[in-house]
Amino acid sequence: METALDLYRLHNSRYPTSEQGLKALLDKPEVGMIPKNWNGPYLRGNNLPEDSWDSPFRYVSVNGKNYEIISLGADGV
Repeated sequence: METALDLYRLHNSRYPTSEQGLKALLDKPEVGMIPKNWNGPYLRGNNLPEDSWDSPFRYVSVNGKNYEIISLGADGV
């Protein structure tokens, strides 16, 4: 997923916003800062990867220059 995010940034000069989320790696975002050079999908398949507990990862990007991918762990909290 990190490689996909880095490729997204290479094409668009920033990472997806928190609002766009990891879904921006599969489909061109239609909210927030719309990327003009989106050249995805950046992941194979139609689904986002899940953590070891089959839960979606949380994605946060404050300024488009950095991001954090979070797993809520086994207890989901």
